[in-house]
Amino acid sequence: MSSSSTESSAPGFQQKITRCRKIIFSLITVVIVLAVCEMGARLIERISIGTGELLGQQNPYVDFVNRVPAFRLSSSDGGKVYRRTMYHSPIQSNQQFSQVKPANGFRIFCLGGSAAKGWPHDVAYTYPNFLKQKLQRAFPDKEIEVINVAGWSYASHRAKFIFDEIIEYDPDLILIYSGNNEFLENLVYRSMHLGVPWSYSALLRILYSGWQALATKPPNIVDAKNFGRADQVATRLSWAFNKASQLRQDPSQFQALLDHYQYNLDSMVSECNRRGVGVMLMTVPVNLKDWIPNVSAHRADLTEKELMHWQSLFREGVVALEEGNNQQAIESLELATQLDDKYAEGRFYLGKAYHKSGQYQRAKVEFIKALEHDAYPFRSIPQFDAVLRGIAKSHDVPVVDIVDMLERGTEDNIIGMDALIDYVHPSVASNEQIAHGLLLAMMDDGMVAKLSDDQLAATKIEMPEEDTIDIRGLYSLFIQFLVMRQYDKLDTIADRLEQRRLKGIVSGQISK
Repeated sequence: MSSSSTESSAPGFQQKITRCRKIIFSLITVVIVLAVCEMGARLIERISIGTGELLGQQNPYVDFVNRVPAFRLSSSDGGKVYRRTMYHSPIQSNQQFSQVKPANGFRIFCLGGSAAKGWPHDVAYTYPNFLKQKLQRAFPDKEIEVINVAGWSYASHRAKFIFDEIIEYDPDLILIYSGNNEFLENLVYRSMHLGVPWSYSALLRILYSGWQALATKPPNIVDAKNFGRADQVATRLSWAFNKASQLRQDPSQFQALLDHYQYNLDSMVSECNRRGVGVMLMTVPVNLKDWIPNVSAHRADLTEKELMHWQSLFREGVVALEEGNNQQAIESLELATQLDDKYAEGRFYLGKAYHKSGQYQRAKVEFIKALEHDAYPFRSIPQFDAVLRGIAKSHDVPVVDIVDMLERGTEDNIIGMDALIDYVHPSVASNEQIAHGLLLAMMDDGMVAKLSDDQLAATKIEMPEEDTIDIRGLYSLFIQFLVMRQYDKLDTIADRLEQRRLKGIVSGQISK
């Protein structure tokens, strides 16, 4: 009985084993296929990193409309030249260059915001113009072209828009000095990432990106043609009324903004490398020690009782600082910062107290933390610097460290009004330093021949004795200081305005 039962059950048993083997084999096959697909997806990502256009995906962050050019081809003396159009008014006007670059020519384009443009100085005192002068002195046999396509209030996405045009104009070198305007336009981002743990899979990331490209468009429509001061009113009112930026306060929006900045720089550098065009990234100097953060926000879980205690400590610290009692200021502001380490202005004044007591390194740490916690930053922040350096490393392109350059020119190794005229814009002397640093970087990278010490010294440009900012620029600075609550600087600007007014009356340029 048992023998016949065993024999009768044997076929069924064998069928079960066969089914199990098929299931296991199928699972192993699926795992192998998925593993191969995952490795392939990772390879695709590695190849595509930097282009920002995986699987044909277009810009996932912004969609430009009214795509007008900065230059247009026209005839001139029997030849063809690119002339500045009436569009993109924030970019320097009245520029032109030949369609065909001379055999001995060297063509450079300078991208970025107003700090790169040289605002509010006259064109003659900008870093691009200084760089051109230096190169002309050092290499008189070459025809040097330095075209400044930086624009005031231009964030990296607008710089990239201009880049996409000028990369077609046969450049030898593109300089990118960008990072101060990323929060300016109040963009809103859709989630670009899968949640954990799905985000660990390159295959799922690619499929998600492809689905987004097919199913959605970027939520931000950016007008390339119509952009001016009116578009910045909401932002400036936010500073004046101490309103925090959602892009900075919302972690997901902030991460998307960082990703957008990386996308823009990565795309430009990758395209330069693909075409064999020289490119250099420039670190972005900001005023750490002499600029109160634009907007400060308390930590979200601060109780009313804690807030009252913080206010008392903060008030004690600031008053002690004004009275010259630096140690008391440090003690009170340290306690205030321990109570609320997120409030940017508290960090800033603690840095001032350390600085006045001669503790420069500790001061710098607090100034940087104040910048990091600015709830509406209009200065390049440390996270941008990390992105910039990461891109330079991954693509093996030079970083010209103008931050370090300007820091070495200060007594305390902290950038303030000794190197900048406000929160981000370099002084004329700093523009000359920046141009000199770029010349050295071009030599180190083999773009131009090495110069001797005497030849380098001959490229030094003497600084003007007169004020290089006209009355309109001084008025703009005054309004800027007022809106951004830098009240301690208003008297200095008012004095300069009065001097220029009196000088104008004497010379007959303006009347009372």
